[in-house]
Amino acid sequence: MKIFSVRRFTTVEIIYHAIQLVLYLILFVSGGMILLQRLFEVEIVDLVVTAKIHRVTGFVLIAFIVQIIVISIFSKNFRPLWETFLDAFKWLYSDSIWLIRIVSHTFDSKVKLPPSGRFNPGQKLHLLVIYLLLLVYASTGLIMIFVPGALGPWVVHTICFAPSVLFLAIHLFLSIINPPTRKAIKGIVTGYVPLDYAREHHALWQKSEGPVFHTSQISLPSVMLAILVLVAVLVSVTWYAGFDRVKLQIIKIANNGVREALLPGMLISAHAEEPDAKQCTSCHNYLNSPPSSKCLKCHQEILDVTNNNQGYHGSLTGQCRACHTEHKGLLADITSLDVKGFNHESARFSLEGKHRDLECRSCHKQQNKNNKLTRTKFIGLPFETCTECHRNPHPDSKDNYDCLTCHTMAGWNRKQLIFDHNQDSKYKLKGEHSAISCEKCHVTTYEGKVVSQVKLINIGSKCIDCHDDIHNGQMNHTCEICHNEHGWKGRNLLFDHNQHSSSKLDKLHAHVSCNLCHLPDKDKIIRYSPLPRQCDTCHTDIVNFMNGKLPDGNADADPHAKRVTCVDCHTTDIAKQLPHQYAEKCADCHNLRYYDLYFDWLKSIARDLKSSLQLIKSLEGNDNDQKEHIVAKINIAEKIGFHNIQLSKRLLEGNSPLP
Repeated sequence: MKIFSVRRFTTVEIIYHAIQLVLYLILFVSGGMILLQRLFEVEIVDLVVTAKIHRVTGFVLIAFIVQIIVISIFSKNFRPLWETFLDAFKWLYSDSIWLIRIVSHTFDSKVKLPPSGRFNPGQKLHLLVIYLLLLVYASTGLIMIFVPGALGPWVVHTICFAPSVLFLAIHLFLSIINPPTRKAIKGIVTGYVPLDYAREHHALWQKSEGPVFHTSQISLPSVMLAILVLVAVLVSVTWYAGFDRVKLQIIKIANNGVREALLPGMLISAHAEEPDAKQCTSCHNYLNSPPSSKCLKCHQEILDVTNNNQGYHGSLTGQCRACHTEHKGLLADITSLDVKGFNHESARFSLEGKHRDLECRSCHKQQNKNNKLTRTKFIGLPFETCTECHRNPHPDSKDNYDCLTCHTMAGWNRKQLIFDHNQDSKYKLKGEHSAISCEKCHVTTYEGKVVSQVKLINIGSKCIDCHDDIHNGQMNHTCEICHNEHGWKGRNLLFDHNQHSSSKLDKLHAHVSCNLCHLPDKDKIIRYSPLPRQCDTCHTDIVNFMNGKLPDGNADADPHAKRVTCVDCHTTDIAKQLPHQYAEKCADCHNLRYYDLYFDWLKSIARDLKSSLQLIKSLEGNDNDQKEHIVAKINIAEKIGFHNIQLSKRLLEGNSPLP
């Protein structure tokens, strides 16, 4: 059967639609990505790159439309574009009836629709919305570019995205998915549509010899399927991002009045902390760029110097936004200051000596109420005296004391002091004393606080004059016997345990920290001599475990308790025994079968430990008391180890005598 066709669109219209479609989709996708990433505060694609693509494509679309309009004035081939444009404005009374009945017609095909012309009322409405959106998008977009920071265009430009999504979705659904209308897609590709379709859907354009019968314009199953697919996609994306995260972000967006949709980026932390930051109009006007007057309303110190023509800002003209642009992120620096190239002579404080080597932030810092550094501050810093920035370490002097009497701008350490300790004092500095800060020795109390004092008062020259005798008189010789001025421990410790002590250190104890054996006694004095040499004197916890004693109860003693000595199992001339060496000890006392038993017990304890750790993992976020109880048992069991095998296993298996 031959299918007759009728031409609906010219070649020019087809090409125009194709080019506009590509540009519009690029703008739609890029704009949508920018908006969604702002709303949900994520960065899937680079916002800067996406914004550039969006802006350039917008310019191209505007230039393309303007070019088509100009060409159509002089070329007849382009006149059909004007006819299509004007068709959108030709409305009949029956068109209104069509729009009213289309919803009922979707659910009941018996509801008849009035005949339509070349474009039905829904298509006319779509064209009008597209014309309006293009006009609004183009005008607001250009204003956003050429009038930076004007709030109104941003609001309108963003609001227009909602109808864009709606009408594009409807257009794509009717053109590609909906069976009764997708026949029309052929027209915008080839220019021709089936004659029967034209007579059925556009009877006033292609008049039929017989009566007009309308089939369903919209397939209800297709609508339901499209909705289900859309819901599935939204649920999948939400599931992937995290339902709680999406929920919290939606609540935040609602509470902020969708403010995130307009933010080209987060405010810097200093501005974000201000209560007025939630109101965009605190800084922005609706139709003009942010004026300097709104900046200076808060930055009073800059207003003062500009009014008096002082310092760097006092020599500048123009608007604040020329140098300082916002919305670059919480951690961004919007000063746009060339730190390396900036000539500090143009400021009100000339840098000399050590000040030249400092990071700007070292001096230009502002602290919040919690005394934490929050931001860099370049204006309003006091600098009349040294103590404006530096603490006065000399309470015997006045706050306005001339620090340069003893110090120079080159630095505050001993090398930069005008005062020389080795030349101007009786006490020569050697070893660690030559590198120590002055206030370590030159200390006194001032108003109940320990502070330093600049005057060579009577300070003793013996070690104990400055340093506490940490040995509490246990030693019968001077400090220099064991220590020197280069340090108190490590390679500077002259004392050798194996040479200067009657207690020789075996390999097990050679690398043990001193304070593990030399513990404080009941008077909180660390004991050095004499010390007992029995194992159980230090390792009392292991002895208790072997005897079945626990911090919170008692259990069965290990069979080896009070029957073997420590050295029966531990070899003192080996720094770290390996498992097979312990197994050999078992076999030596018992028989070869105990060699394998040692490893069987080792594996059994390891399995119980793994099970306990898995139980802890399963309790994450639930029963914290039970979790803490299991952790406590694991810690005790690991410490007990083979000193009481049965007790270790019972602890890990959950049969603990602990409450």
